[in-house]
Amino acid sequence: MLRGEVPRLFPSYSPMKFCTVRILSEGNDVCLITSGICTEEAIKAREMITSSDVHIRHLHLSTIVPFPSNVVLNAASSCKYGVITMENHLINGGVGSATAEVLAEYAVGKRLIRLGVPNC
Repeated sequence: MLRGEVPRLFPSYSPMKFCTVRILSEGNDVCLITSGICTEEAIKAREMITSSDVHIRHLHLSTIVPFPSNVVLNAASSCKYGVITMENHLINGGVGSATAEVLAEYAVGKRLIRLGVPNC
């Protein structure tokens, strides 16, 4: 089964690089961390939310391993209301879990909302 045509989110002159984080928007209210195809939906949602005067720092992870702990830590620490992760697979063992580990390890007292497929 094929997933069909996937839109190009980034310009062809800016190809994907392993172990890099793209900062898609700057803000200090909420930190949004996405990977994969969920990034397209997050961009749409971000545009609507930003129109309500909520400023979002949006990070797109090109790869999850190695996890960019320092980038996530700095972004999460600087946002007032917390962190949202979005991924197109199980919420355990992915971006949300890795983010939770970083927030716990460094005692960052921010709320975390993990969006993805719940475990059964």
